[in-house]
Formats: sequence, C-alpha cells, structure tokens
Amino acid sequence: MYGRARIRSTAILLTRLYSLNNILNDTRITIPLIKQLLPAYKSLSTKEKRQLIEKNENFLNLKFKMMINDSSPEIFKFIVDNYKILNNELVELYIFNLIYQFDLKPVNLLLHKLLSCDFKISNEIWCYYLNQVLLHNDHLGAMLIYHEIIDNWKFYTQDITNYLPMNDQISFLITPSNLEQFGVIFKNNNDIARIKGLLSYFKRFYSFHKLNQSYKNLLILLIETHSRLDNYEEAILSLNKLCYLISDKTPNKNYHSRNNINWRVLNIKTNQFKLDDFEEFNLDIHQNLICNILKLDKYNPIIQRNVYKSPNKSPIPFIASTISISDLPEFEFLLSKKIQDISNKEDLLNKLIDISQSSHYSINLFIISSLCKLKKFDIILQFIKHISIRNGIDHSKLVKHQSFINIFQCMANSLQDNIDPDIITLSTEIFNQHKILNSGSINLKVLKSYIKVLLYSNNQEEIIKSLQSLTTYKSKQSKLLILNDKLYDNYKNLKLNNTYDSLVTCI
Repeated sequence: MYGRARIRSTAILLTRLYSLNNILNDTRITIPLIKQLLPAYKSLSTKEKRQLIEKNENFLNLKFKMMINDSSPEIFKFIVDNYKILNNELVELYIFNLIYQFDLKPVNLLLHKLLSCDFKISNEIWCYYLNQVLLHNDHLGAMLIYHEIIDNWKFYTQDITNYLPMNDQISFLITPSNLEQFGVIFKNNNDIARIKGLLSYFKRFYSFHKLNQSYKNLLILLIETHSRLDNYEEAILSLNKLCYLISDKTPNKNYHSRNNINWRVLNIKTNQFKLDDFEEFNLDIHQNLICNILKLDKYNPIIQRNVYKSPNKSPIPFIASTISISDLPEFEFLLSKKIQDISNKEDLLNKLIDISQSSHYSINLFIISSLCKLKKFDIILQFIKHISIRNGIDHSKLVKHQSFINIFQCMANSLQDNIDPDIITLSTEIFNQHKILNSGSINLKVLKSYIKVLLYSNNQEEIIKSLQSLTTYKSKQSKLLILNDKLYDNYKNLKLNNTYDSLVTCI
C-alpha cells in the first residue's frame, strides 16, 4: 500500500512539474516560481530529478537552489557551465554569500569567468564587492574592478571604425575617495599603469577645483610608485608636475608671463585658438589609428597650467596645498640611495645643485632631508649657499623653515651620543643662512631648534644672543622653549641668574 501511494504521489508531482514546461520553454524561471517548485523537486529521487532536467534545462535552477549554501568546489564548475540557464538573482545570491564570508579569491575567479562571457551583475553587487575589495586591499579584485568599471576592456575589443575617443563602457562612477584607495592598492603592488589610468579617470569625471586634495593624493601615489620601482627620472618629472600645480613658480616668471601675453594677442589677431605643443602618451595609439582610418583630426583637450596670468598678479594654483617630507617617503628613500652612491663630495654637490636648478624649488626640501639622514651637514651648508643665488624666485622659498628645523633636529640627535664641535660650528653658519634667505627675519620654530643644538656647546655668548632673540616672542606663549632633562641641566649650568627662566621649561 505504501509503495503504491508513493508512486501515485510522485506521479502527481511529476504531472505538476511537467505542466510548466510550456512556460519554461519560453521564459526564464523566476525566484517565486523556484520557491513554488522546490518542495516538489526535493521529494523526487535522483533519477527522477535527472530525467526532469533532461526534459527541461530550466529545472537546473532547482538543483542550484539546493546547492547554493554548499561550500563544495563542484558548485563553482556548475555555475560556470550553466550560467546561461541559471537565474541571475540566484547567482548573485551565491556571489553575495561568498563576499559576505570575506572569501574574495573564489569571487574574483568566478566573476572573471562570468564577466568574460557577458554575464550581467547588478550595480548593488558591484558596490558591495568593491567595498570588500578595498577593505581587504585585494589586488586581484582591484584589477578586476579596474578593467570592468573604470576602464572596461570591452572598449578595446570594439570595431576600430567606431570613432570613440574615450571609453564609453561606464556602468557607474567610482567616488574620488575610492579612487584614492584603489591607488594605494596599486602602489603597494607597483602597478604604475593602473595608477595612470586612475588619474585619467579622475580628470575625465571630476573637478580639480573642488576635489584638488584627491587629485594631489593620486599624483603623490604616482610619484611614490615610480620611486618604489627606482624610476628616478620619472619620479623627478612627476614631482615637478605636482609642484607646479601647487605653486606654479618658475625661475623666469616674468619671461613666461610676457610670452603668454604675446601668445594670446597673436590668437586674437588671427581669430583662432592655437595650442602649444603637448606631450603624447601611449594611450593615444588607439585613437590615432581610428583618426588615420577615418581621415579625421583627433580632438584632444589639454589642461594649460595657468596660461592666463600676468606679471602683476600671482598665479592661481590648481591645488591649494603644500608639499611636506612626510608626503613622499618612498621618493625621499630613492633620493637618499642616489646620494649615498656618490662618494666624492664635490661630485655630489655639483649633482645636487644640478638637480635643484633643473627642478621645481620644492625638491630642495627632499634633498636636504636626505642629506640630514646621511648626516652630511657640511654638504648641506654648501648646497644652501649655492642655491641661494638662484634668480627669479623668492629666496625664502628656496629653503623652507621645515628644512632648517629638520637640519637642527638631526644635529641635536647626533650630538646626544657624541659632542662634535664641527657640527655646532656648522649649525651657526646654517642659522646665518636662514637669516640671509629671510632678509634678517627669524622663524620661531627654527630659532628654538637652533638653541637646542647650541645647548650642547660651551658657546655661552651665542646661546645668550639666541635667548635674547627668543624674548621678542614672549607675548605669544608663556613657555617658549621646552627642553629634555639633559638640555635643561646644560641650560642651568650656564648660570644666567634666572634671566630667561620664564621662557624655558623642562619636560
């Protein structure tokens, strides 16, 4: 009796399932329909399930629904083999579960395989996947997103007779903050080409004015990646570009200003817009080929760096920010290696002066910092003296206060272990250069750093002179000079009759 009842029940179930064949032949199976059919499908034997699937492949979705929570590697092959038949929502649910479990390796492999076969994924899954890739600094995932969302590979496989100057395969925009995070991942993996791609993407879709900090960060990542790869010339070139965007100061400012005026006047007279020569990139090969085939001129808009400036007005920088040593640690390390490789002092000085003269003046910050780490204080003094004769630039900008502070801090650290009179003598000469470059003005932080070096010496006259200069800042802060125990003891040993005790304190 029981066997006959089961056969009758199975027959009823099969009849219900087969009755849907006409619908399933014309339409894809939906999630509600899967939920409706699943109880009946589960009650079938393995043989009956196989026969049902052979009759209509859409019933593979029922099998997939039962497998979806399985961690077996077989499900991966099952999806790849049957993705055209499987319901998209079910596949996305499986992908979501993998991402939720932070299992990005199989997700990367599965997406790579499916997307190469024109499988479509919703923007919601893309965004969730993108966030997890950034959270876990996954390079393979970042590359996949780059070639699917940022610079879609399908654009480069199109018919070249389709005249499209830029990639039109854009599903949605990546935010500037996410672009920076992608840049960090690519930098950590020395992926210079994709960082350049991020910069092109940013220039295409975002404003320099409102998002200049993001633009600066991407340019810094480019410099740092070149430095990690020991691309010295490219790193210097990229640094110069960044520095000119920030300050736009050149050695021949007035000459360039007059040149720009003549250029504009000529354009007005001839009623045309004449572009200067501009650099071509390897990425232009595709567009150039299209232009040659169609016999067209390529439209290539370029960004001119503050063309509309005059001698009487200061230029408006693209990026309202400054460059500091902490921004470019990899570049500083690369520069230190280059300096260390030159043993002859005269050759080293000539090389550094040549680098400084041919680059933006902000590079002096990194040259001096590298020399400080190598404790080449005598070279620093000679370097400052030589670059101070550079024309066309405010001398106070050639060596910034930050550099002088760094010099004196490194000197003080060196004197902790060994009192070297030569270092103390050099510190006085360097401090005099600070006053010369700033037309006699003394920066407070530089002065305090210099006094800390002097306190390792017996030059009481110079110490008193510097402390007297410190008194001019008394109204701004009650205790201006904070010393460690050793320097405070040295100060007390001077026996200055408590004259400057109101300015000095111990940690």
